[in-house]
Order: sequence, then structure tokens, then C-alpha cells
Amino acid sequence: MKPIPLLISAALCLTVSAPASAHHSYAAFDRTKTITLKGAIESIEWTNPHIYIVLVARPAQGGAPARWTIEGNPPAAMERQGWKKGAAKPGDVITLVINPLRNGQVGGHYVSALLPGGLKAMQPEVR
Repeated sequence: MKPIPLLISAALCLTVSAPASAHHSYAAFDRTKTITLKGAIESIEWTNPHIYIVLVARPAQGGAPARWTIEGNPPAAMERQGWKKGAAKPGDVITLVINPLRNGQVGGHYVSALLPGGLKAMQPEVR
């Protein structure tokens, strides 16, 4: 192969693969299961690339209260789903639906929320 087409091909491969390598997978989360949590927000980190919610809650399915770390989507995506920055704050009681961690630890990935004042924030169906 000639050098110029080879360089163009290599540059194209790097350009296309860069965005894919910048994002992680959902492999840590069991996307076939959901858990509903109701509890008090301990903290919210509204930062890129993902927001993080720490919730002190007891699963609706039963179990002892625990400190759950929930990974949300990027702030812009959370806003499109109905969750605006400041809509919930530490101390507020909310209900979250999450995909739990596969390893059984307390934590998961955000699916939907019922925020103070009855505001619903829903993640679109992932196909």
C-alpha cells in the first residue's frame, strides 16, 4: 500500500475510535434487573462525564438501609430526562430506580427518579 493512503486510513481509524474509547461500558451493571430505592440524598456530584448520587436508602424489595452510590448519565442527558440541577439537594427524600451492580455491592446505574414535588425524571429506553 502506498504511504499516503496508509496514513489517511490510520488517521481515519484513530479519529473514529477515539470517541468510543472515551466512554466506558455498562458491564458493571445488571441491566436485566431493577431495584427501587427510597431514601435521603447524602450528596450529588453534578459533574461531567457522569453525575453521582449518594443515597442512604432501604431497597423496596427489603433489606437493611445502606449508603448507595448511583452513577447517573452526563448532566445534559439528565436534564433532557427531566432532572434539572438543583431539583433535588442533600437531605431531600427521593425514589430512584436503578440497575444494580453485578457484584452485589450497594450501588448501580440510574434508570428513573421521583424527585421532591412529584417531578418524574425518566431515562429513555436503551435498545
